[in-house]
Amino acid sequence: MGAIFTFPEVPQRSSVQEGKERICVSGWPASPHVTRASTIARTIQKKFPDKYETWFYFTFGPNLRGPNGDGQGGLYSEMKNLFNAEDKAKLQAHKSVPFVWIETSNSIKGIGGRDNLCEWIIKEKPDLMADEEIKTLVTTGPNMPSEVLVDTTPGSVQAPLEKAC
Repeated sequence: MGAIFTFPEVPQRSSVQEGKERICVSGWPASPHVTRASTIARTIQKKFPDKYETWFYFTFGPNLRGPNGDGQGGLYSEMKNLFNAEDKAKLQAHKSVPFVWIETSNSIKGIGGRDNLCEWIIKEKPDLMADEEIKTLVTTGPNMPSEVLVDTTPGSVQAPLEKAC
């Protein structure tokens, strides 16, 4: 019998296409806040594919938040080290899920959790807020229990997952 949980390696992140923003969401594969953040990202990318792409990583493993689960290791630490000084200071203690950041061809902006993603869209993306579906996703909380399990389909710039035999 196989393991209940697998801890996949962090997928590679390619360069971001010039003129696009990549919304990156990482977290547990069972979390209403991760589900909502990834749904927001997927909806934005599907409605505005010429401006946005997505990248996701979902696991319960230590390669997400580090062996102590404190956000000081794993992907969380790796990304925090790439942020500018302001975002690094703001997100140093972030250890909850999801963890969201935005990449462009020349920068990486630390966002934080689902609530911070929503705030970023509300404050900085009026074009996205003009879309009623996106506005509803951003201004309401996750629905329980329908948003507990995350759609683990890879993001728009990731290769499909290999199926286990």
